[in-house]
Amino acid sequence: MLTLIPLLLTLTPVAAAAGWTPPTLKIAVTLDKTSQAGAEVNGDVLAGFLGVIQMHDIAGLGGSAEETASWSAGRKGLRLMKIGGHFQLRDSNGNVRQLESGLGSRLVHNLEYFGMTPETLAHPVNRAELDRFIISSEGVEMVANLFLQAFDGSLTYQGQTTIPELGGEATLASGRLSLKQAMGRPLGALTALTQVRDIEGLRAFAAAYPAEMKTMDEEGVFAFILEKSQFWDDNPAKEAARKSIVRNAVSDRIFVSNYSWILSRADQFEFISRNSWEGRFVGNWHIHPPMVGKSRFHTTGGPSHPDIVSAAAKGRSLLFVFQSDGFDFYDLVDFDQRPYSVSDPSFVTRFRSQAWETRFAAEFTARYAVPGALAAH
Repeated sequence: MLTLIPLLLTLTPVAAAAGWTPPTLKIAVTLDKTSQAGAEVNGDVLAGFLGVIQMHDIAGLGGSAEETASWSAGRKGLRLMKIGGHFQLRDSNGNVRQLESGLGSRLVHNLEYFGMTPETLAHPVNRAELDRFIISSEGVEMVANLFLQAFDGSLTYQGQTTIPELGGEATLASGRLSLKQAMGRPLGALTALTQVRDIEGLRAFAAAYPAEMKTMDEEGVFAFILEKSQFWDDNPAKEAARKSIVRNAVSDRIFVSNYSWILSRADQFEFISRNSWEGRFVGNWHIHPPMVGKSRFHTTGGPSHPDIVSAAAKGRSLLFVFQSDGFDFYDLVDFDQRPYSVSDPSFVTRFRSQAWETRFAAEFTARYAVPGALAAH
């Protein structure tokens, strides 16, 4: 299930205190394609970029971003330069603002990201381009490695193993699909949650991971249990039932969090700011990993209702669904022109291979079939 809080919404530059509503792909950004030195800086990209840095004080750069926003306000012809290993902004009159390295490098990647706009709009990525790469030997291996990486992040609780969804954003350059991955789940907190067995453990978890607990438990089940536990007596006859309440709640949260891929705006901003971008923007992507059965993997099926709703509301979404003998690739796009139908073959490309089936049967045996072979990562 994909839940993405998108950056690419409307063209409305805002003050930092009001939040960040970044530019849409319809904004044209001109870049020097041979070097980031001298790259033209779009004012809306810069305003949104500095605004979110201030709001979240990312990497302690909030103060520097505020000063840079004040300096750049109203200036014309801003360009980003890199001279002697140091970043600076220069306006059309030759005035210069030196940037901290962390601020400059993040701005470079934001300019790269929005700089994909002109080519993306001029030549939107089509399905045939995606299929050519995905069913190639390189593409198949890329998809296989996504599932193997997901297996590495498996979590086990009370004998039940869950494999996480992975996701991020996709670009296409020189015919090759690039899947930039964003961490969409609080892995450290989830790993710690696998150690919770009773109310004392849940209290300790809540104290150590207050923000993550709110993210994982939006319905407030943990908070409700913790509140009610204040009135529990010391009756040993009730202890087993109370442990069961805690463990069932924990098991449910681990399952839901591992099978969901959620990215906030702030997290997506950092994701954009730490990756290099080139080519044409494709859209979001995520996987549906298998469920772990007693003797083999079981598919979790195609697009969920939230997947369809998200793709329809926010644009293109690529989905890779594990099958025991291959995978299904869904290109969820153009819902403004046609409704999604599970029976419509134009949405899906299916890859099947005996070599894949043999390979992943061996992976199941090595990772999940032997008792004690899997530990929480």
